[in-house]
Amino acid sequence: MADTYFALASLNLVGSLSPDEDTLAFLRSRQKRDGSYESIFQAFFAIGGLRLLNAPPLFDPRDYLIAHTRTYDISLLPPGSASIFAQLYHLTKLHRWLEVNLPPEKKRDLLSFVTSHQRGDGGFGHARSTLMETRDAVFILQYLGALVDLQKIYRFLRHCEDEGHGFVNLPGNQFSYLEHIHAGLELSGLLSAPPTYPKVIRDFLLACRRINGGYARTTHTGIATLENTYLALASFQLLSSLLS
Repeated sequence: MADTYFALASLNLVGSLSPDEDTLAFLRSRQKRDGSYESIFQAFFAIGGLRLLNAPPLFDPRDYLIAHTRTYDISLLPPGSASIFAQLYHLTKLHRWLEVNLPPEKKRDLLSFVTSHQRGDGGFGHARSTLMETRDAVFILQYLGALVDLQKIYRFLRHCEDEGHGFVNLPGNQFSYLEHIHAGLELSGLLSAPPTYPKVIRDFLLACRRINGGYARTTHTGIATLENTYLALASFQLLSSLLS
């Protein structure tokens, strides 16, 4: 399901997406008759793919999405999770796409949950602030209509900029991956703050390209995947938009 979404999104970014009845049937087949999916992430990839094909799901998923929009114990998240807000970030995108109206009490709970993880440096995270978690948090808070100190978040974003990679997930890190570049550019867009090192970012993205035309997760090793190819293409588009 994820690969299908990333393939469709990549084709859309390069202007080569066309109607496909077989793919449409595949995406719709993953939804249950009550409107639910096996997971929020599967719902995101299925509904996101259908949206790219200008087609609705067979059954209304909004009750399912509202029921699964809740706070949670972050200590129960799988080890190595890229972001403690990953599920809420994808849910928020689904809410925007489907114009879901969250009950006020759920909005209050989410606002309290997200803001409780803002650190002293202005970023968001659990043990410490990370670029990806800060991107997720700002996206969620903007959807909730929250009034946040964007200047503090802007300062954290600048601390995540790096003259060797463009962006790093943790200030002072010596390495970066495509998902960090993409998160940095998305957060830059949310804050209307063009990046300091656009040429470095472009060079990083180009160095992730492999001989088969796809993109790997980083510059020095790895094979191309559909997810990383989408992240690279989306990053090029974000960078162009921020510099225009």
